[in-house]
Formats: sequence, structure tokens, C-alpha cells
Amino acid sequence: MSLATRKAQARERARAVRATLSADPKDFVRHWPGLEPSAVIAGYWPINSEVDVRPLLEKLAATHRIVLPVTPRDRLHLSFRRWTPGAAMEAGPFGTQHPVGALGDGADPLVPDVVMVPLLAFTRRGDRLGYGGGYYDATLAELKAGNPGLRSVGVAFSGQMVNALPLEETDMALDHVLTENGLLTTRL
Repeated sequence: MSLATRKAQARERARAVRATLSADPKDFVRHWPGLEPSAVIAGYWPINSEVDVRPLLEKLAATHRIVLPVTPRDRLHLSFRRWTPGAAMEAGPFGTQHPVGALGDGADPLVPDVVMVPLLAFTRRGDRLGYGGGYYDATLAELKAGNPGLRSVGVAFSGQMVNALPLEETDMALDHVLTENGLLTTRL
């Protein structure tokens, strides 16, 4: 069986599992690691059955600059635009949301120090199964090349952890995974 087929089957299983899981968003807020106030934190706007990190983003916005990813239509690398609680949002590709005007000429991108990464499944080692578009893998590789101290934090329900995942060379491992049960450090 090809790697592409194994990944597609793993995604299908992981989507089904994740759709059955839930947790109180306050648990994710409680377990978030303390960071320097100067850190720029990239969150995400949840889609489908992803962990809803909006309460965490609202709390972090009181002390940090928060950015959200903008999914481009013509390349693999995400860009990040400033977000504040109550900001107007607009639809992007694949059901994503980003701040209104994020694609406009006046919207300067910010480079994050920490990137929250949504996922379908993860391992104890920090391996991650995403949706298959390669956006986060390409973006994390680019950001880490320019900032080796960049931290990637997968955000998932604890029930999304699996023993192993089919991987390819371009799949970027996570430094941490935040679940409702705590913060798992996988690398560093």
C-alpha cells in the first residue's frame, strides 16, 4: 500500500475519532505554557471539530501579540496577520477564517515566535497528521530556518494521540502538544 493511501486512511480514521471528542476550553487555557510578553503567538480559527482555541487566544491577547494564519491560494506558505478580540473575520480557503483585510496591501505580516498547529492525530514523539495540504509543514520549515528558536505547539484532544503515523520527509514534528490534560513536550 502506498504512503499516500496509508495517510488518507489514517486521516479518515483520525477525523472520525476527533469528531467524537470534546473538552472544556478552559482546560487548554489552564495548561498553556508561560511565555515572554514580547512573544508573537500564532493561533488559528477552528474549523470542523478542531479544538476551539478562541478562549485561549482571547486570554493571551491581553499580554501578547496574536496573529492568525492566512491561507494563500497560490503557494504553500501561510502568512500571519494581527488579530485582536472582536476583530471582524472573513472567509478564506478550505473553510478557514482570517481578520478582514488580511489579504490587502495594508496588512503587514508578522512573524510568530510560537505557532499553534491544528491537527488530526499526533504521537508522543510529536509526529503530526494534518489535512494533507502541506501548509503547516512548509510554513514551519521556513520559519524554523529563519528562527531556530521557533516553537510549534500542536493543539489536540488527548484522545487524538496514536502510537504511530505514516510520515514523509517533509512532515514537520511538533515541539509540544497541548491537550486538555496538559502540555506534552516532545522535542527541545
